[in-house]
Amino acid sequence: IFSRDITKRRRQQEIAQKINVLNQSLLAAGGLSDKLAQITSAIVDLFDADFARIWMIHHCDSENSNCHFSTGLCQDEKECLQLLSSSGRYENIDGSYKRIPLGYSKLGQIAADVTPKHVIEMSSDNWDFVDKEWAAQLGLRSFAGYRLVSGEGRPIGVLALFSKHEISESDDNHLEALANAASYVIEAARKEERLFDAALMFKEAVKAGNVGLFDWNIQTNKVAFSDEYKSQIGFQPDELDDSFQVWESRVHEDDLPVVKAKIEHCFANPKEPFITQFRFRHKDGSYRHVHAQASILVDSNNQPTRMVGTHLDITEQEHRRRELKESEQRYRTLVQTAPSVILLLSSSGKIFELNPEAERVYGVKRNAVLGKDYIELFIPVEHRE
Repeated sequence: IFSRDITKRRRQQEIAQKINVLNQSLLAAGGLSDKLAQITSAIVDLFDADFARIWMIHHCDSENSNCHFSTGLCQDEKECLQLLSSSGRYENIDGSYKRIPLGYSKLGQIAADVTPKHVIEMSSDNWDFVDKEWAAQLGLRSFAGYRLVSGEGRPIGVLALFSKHEISESDDNHLEALANAASYVIEAARKEERLFDAALMFKEAVKAGNVGLFDWNIQTNKVAFSDEYKSQIGFQPDELDDSFQVWESRVHEDDLPVVKAKIEHCFANPKEPFITQFRFRHKDGSYRHVHAQASILVDSNNQPTRMVGTHLDITEQEHRRRELKESEQRYRTLVQTAPSVILLLSSSGKIFELNPEAERVYGVKRNAVLGKDYIELFIPVEHRE
């Protein structure tokens, strides 16, 4: 008996060591499928399981996956268990049970937050969830299923195995540890996917809006310019040196003193946003009008270390603004020099413009009648409706 106890302890120690090695391997770079396959393969090897599987809760795609439950239990479900890894006797993940409705069978109950795990022996009355003839034919004696959870405790999947051996209390503890490892791997992959999606969305938004990005390391005077930044002024991604002098040399000489003064002001007041407009020289020698906006990052001593911001090409808007201003000026000149009376009213009948001829005819001064009601000023009471 003593010898048997030593053998059991030694086996448990070996399992614990191998799980530690596996956990280190899971921390390395790699895809989700490969890492989950490492876990299910380890369960088969360490516990002599007949087969082991990991499902993950996903949005249902029964219409496109030939789901075994698509015409029954899963019709109105938004989420279900989807098989991601299978090792041992069954390695195919496209079989009948690649999708399992939440709440269906022991696996679905674990995922649906009904119970956190099941460890069941063949002799148990709870063994009725599988085909007993199939289990006996394969020599299966036990089943174990564990809920996979997020950091907030939300169910995200299930780890399960069938074995020809009894699952001891020590084995159960090790399997729970592996379930925790699987939970970590899935959560890390989901976070990475969300970060990738956010980065892609940001990149596409920047590209679509033609927004140039820059990151100026104030201590080294190096500046990282985005591809969009360079393309705004006619350069390819591999052109344009990454230095502050490059930016400085392309700002119009009349605008540079004002812009640099604004930068110095923001260095002294880093909580204030840097917002300004200036002319920026294009590769072809012309000048583009740029709207620049940035934030100042500081160190623990409140000293500026980086300036991170955007360049937005507003040349077309600036041209339209100037054209509108010139058009308004031409219109005003025509009004002021017209030989006939011109008097403009708002929709409510208020005077908002009149020319010198109107002043002469009505005998009024422009500033005295602007904003006044035309009818009250010039229409006798007896002629008003």
